[in-house]
Amino acid sequence: MNIKLDSRTPVYLQVIRYFKERIASGKLKMGEVIPSRRELAAKLNINPNTVQRAYKEMEEAGLIYTDGNMPSKVTRDEQTIIQVRNELVSDALQQFVQTLRTLNIPLSDIYPLLEESYAATDQIQHEQHEKLHTTTTEQLKKETGKIDEQAQKRTGKIDEQAQKRTGITNEQKNHTDSIGGNNGD
Repeated sequence: MNIKLDSRTPVYLQVIRYFKERIASGKLKMGEVIPSRRELAAKLNINPNTVQRAYKEMEEAGLIYTDGNMPSKVTRDEQTIIQVRNELVSDALQQFVQTLRTLNIPLSDIYPLLEESYAATDQIQHEQHEKLHTTTTEQLKKETGKIDEQAQKRTGKIDEQAQKRTGITNEQKNHTDSIGGNNGD
């Protein structure tokens, strides 16, 4: 969980915004369990009352629900999720338009810039995904190699122990055979 808190906005509102973004983007699925209030407070190093306030407001807005003493979960109401997504898009567009109007940039100039920016963002996300995939694959190969090495060591020890046991058994057998052989003469 990675929330970058700033000092300008109340922390509980930032927590709510974080969950709204995760829910609207689908990173948090409908019905998915979210961290407990204490757990989130500890992770973010913030006051548990702040998290309690954020959760209370999210429950009142229908973003999350809690059944009895069970963990809180993301809403299963698709309309609520659509509404949150539309709200986030609307907020972002209002800020965007306000900034562009301040700069006196005509709408006709915005479209090509927007398409270019969107394409660049897609490319960056694709590169990040590829890097993450490559890193994860390399880590899995290393871990698999370590596990294989440990398994080989254990197998070697087991084989060694089995040989010792077999050796003892063979020595005992040879001794028994030699004793038995002498009795037959």
